[in-house]
Amino acid sequence: HLSFFIGLALFVGWASLSGSWRRVWAAQPRPLLAAYGAYLLVVFVSGLASDVPGEVMHVLFQKRLPITFVLIAFAALRPNRRQLALWLGTWLGALTATALVALVRHGFYLSQLLTNDANLGEKVRLSIISTALTGAEVLAFGAVVIVARLAGPMRDRIGRWERPVLSFALAVLLGALSLSFTRSAWIAITVAIAGILLLNRRWWTLIGLPAYWLALVYLLAPLRFPTGNAAATTESSTNWRLEMWQVAAQVYRDHPILGVGDRDMHPVFHHYRPASGWYEAYGLAGHFHSTWFHTAASLGTVGLIAILALFAVWLVALWRSWRTAPPGIEADLALGALAAFVALQIFGLWEANFGDMEVIIVVLALSGLALGRPTSERADP
Repeated sequence: HLSFFIGLALFVGWASLSGSWRRVWAAQPRPLLAAYGAYLLVVFVSGLASDVPGEVMHVLFQKRLPITFVLIAFAALRPNRRQLALWLGTWLGALTATALVALVRHGFYLSQLLTNDANLGEKVRLSIISTALTGAEVLAFGAVVIVARLAGPMRDRIGRWERPVLSFALAVLLGALSLSFTRSAWIAITVAIAGILLLNRRWWTLIGLPAYWLALVYLLAPLRFPTGNAAATTESSTNWRLEMWQVAAQVYRDHPILGVGDRDMHPVFHHYRPASGWYEAYGLAGHFHSTWFHTAASLGTVGLIAILALFAVWLVALWRSWRTAPPGIEADLALGALAAFVALQIFGLWEANFGDMEVIIVVLALSGLALGRPTSERADP
């Protein structure tokens, strides 16, 4: 959070000193900002109507409102192709390094387990999960951007070293995701990559997706769950999600218009299910683990309409950006941003990740880079 606000302060200072506020405003995706503003207004009104307005305002002004400036700032950057490649390379490099460290750590624990150190069984399971559960969405976003670049219409003009480097990074990111039990990541990345390949008419490469799922289900299960607890983990995560969604439905029935406010849901869950103890032990009831169930409970029908309109405007804007972008890295980035947005929606079926800072910031940054340059002002090579 500190690094974000430092970056925001530098951006505001640069814009003020250079007198470029008019250019910054001209670069903004205004329909998307308007839809985002309407959503934030609903959060504000719902908070005023809730029984904890102070807590909702704290969430709104500490998280929801500030991250909007990520979209504004990245839309205002308008980098040329070389700068865009540098930014993407830096981000993907850092992401790949993080995933590689997790894979090495997982391999170290696994090698110790194979020497009959049974006490490390849980460490093996948790070593990669500690990365995947907190950043599975971000790993998937990086992977789809790489696929969009490798499968783009200008793929034959990719630099000599770029293709092997990107292929290695893709393998590392997919490996980190595959060794976790983040099933929503597998589904999201499959749909997003399939969409990229279909839009670029890369029909034959679609055969790689069934092979990926075969590896997930049959070949990598012993590595993810060397102690044989895959079924138990799957059953428990499914059961507590179903219980949470039932509570969210009850909350929505009791507060159908504006919900109970965008807040910590632990007290709400405890009010409706006081006999449940697992959520307190694991701290899993802060939200309802689904963007749509959480929105229904926290913001009611008005919030559902607002977020549906926001996502619709967002999707159309990214689609138009991809369709109007010149061939090359701009079009590849726009398609990657579109695929990342689609992946975010699939993740949102099982996780309330629209409120996760580390997740939404990446999608906003990619969207800002894709949407911030009007067609007539696309960057030159």
